[in-house]
Amino acid sequence: MADIEEVTSFDAIDILENSLGYRFKSHQLLELALTHRSYQASPPPPATGTEADNERLEFLGDSVIGLIVCDYLYNTFPELQEDRLSKIKSYIVSQQNLSRWAESVNLGDSIKLSDSERLSGGAKKGSIISGCFESVIGAVFLDGGFESARRIVKKFLDETSFDAICENDAKSELQEISQERFGVLPLYRIINEEGPAHNKIFEIEVEIKGTPYGSGTGHSKKEAQKNAAEEALKKLHARDERNGK
Repeated sequence: MADIEEVTSFDAIDILENSLGYRFKSHQLLELALTHRSYQASPPPPATGTEADNERLEFLGDSVIGLIVCDYLYNTFPELQEDRLSKIKSYIVSQQNLSRWAESVNLGDSIKLSDSERLSGGAKKGSIISGCFESVIGAVFLDGGFESARRIVKKFLDETSFDAICENDAKSELQEISQERFGVLPLYRIINEEGPAHNKIFEIEVEIKGTPYGSGTGHSKKEAQKNAAEEALKKLHARDERNGK
């Protein structure tokens, strides 16, 4: 069995709470949130339904994070439609992104794991630390209410680069539509660039089967491509609405 004092020392808990910006009233609840199913408690909990690991809190935290993210995206991006918002949300609540958030507060240092799981690198496994992040947010929700959980998640959201997410999302969506409807990939081409080398403005047009569908400008080619893809998507969606699709 892993040494509980080593895995969840007061110092580790204190550092985690400082990183989250939240002090738990119930450290027992936080301990549960940090207990992975691989950890063998000693003595074992009585067979009375007592929770021995963080899986139920992970279930709760998943829904709490999802609601916070939906509310944040709805209010931050009033110009985006449901399909785009859904894709951005899917990225934010993905294992990959939640693992990144967990790593930023060194959550792996506090997780209670079995010796074998810890030795196999469990404290850095995306599936474990992302699930633990969800369980911690679930614990915050129970300990301090929705607003406490929202404040924590919002800090991570405020530090998220949505430009990169939206860029990839818009271009990916346009690529999917172009392949599905026209059987070809969209083509991006520079139609103008101006300004000094350190502050250039690029204008890029996106074509599908030789027909221009949108153009965009930006201080980088990627930014201009993203804006061109977004304009093309607006035109395609507007056409769908006119055709009753």
